Amino acid sequence: MKLPEDRKERTKIYVLIGIGAAFVLYATVFGVLRPLMRNRGEKIAAIEELSAKLQASKTKIDQMNKSRGRNIETLSRIILLADEKGYVLKPRLGNYLLSARDFVEKHAGELNLEAEVREVGISQLPQASAGGEPRSLNVYTATVNAECGLHDLIRLLEGIEKGNPYLCVSGMSVAGQSKNPASHAVSFQLQWPVWADLSRLETIKENLRDLRSPRGRAAAKTGEET
Repeated sequence: MKLPEDRKERTKIYVLIGIGAAFVLYATVFGVLRPLMRNRGEKIAAIEELSAKLQASKTKIDQMNKSRGRNIETLSRIILLADEKGYVLKPRLGNYLLSARDFVEKHAGELNLEAEVREVGISQLPQASAGGEPRSLNVYTATVNAECGLHDLIRLLEGIEKGNPYLCVSGMSVAGQSKNPASHAVSFQLQWPVWADLSRLETIKENLRDLRSPRGRAAAKTGEET
């Protein structure tokens, strides 16, 4: 385009060109760049929100894995103590007396003592709170009668308590004997933990197998992927 010869006319054209350029710049900033900047801000906010959700999910997954590990450890220990070590008394031929008698006679025999074991019965542990779930364990009580000196009595009680740290010795009486002052008539009660429901141990074993099974590991993996 040929510019006019007149200086004023050329100046007007330059001014118009400047105004047009400013308008184009304005339109570019507010029509294109500003929406792009706003869209970028929204995307950044969305990314930050997603990142926070991922972090929260990772924390939950870590907690789930730790909880699963703690559950396996707890159930394994319960089975070890209750079943393998026999700290929870098991019935034999439908009653607990035979198992209790074997335990007491084993420790008495190590001291060359004779002990008579009589059954008292099973009692319930008190509930943690009124209306709460019943305890998983009950208490089996038996009375032990023997004749021995105080030294042997102490050794017998020590062996019994070491043999089962969950067993309780209570209700003891010691009476002297005039015909044999070195030997006393001894009577005390022993209390064992027993399962309130005999199927409870099998349920615990089944839960442990589920946690250790490929299905249990797959569930944990699914949680991680989620």
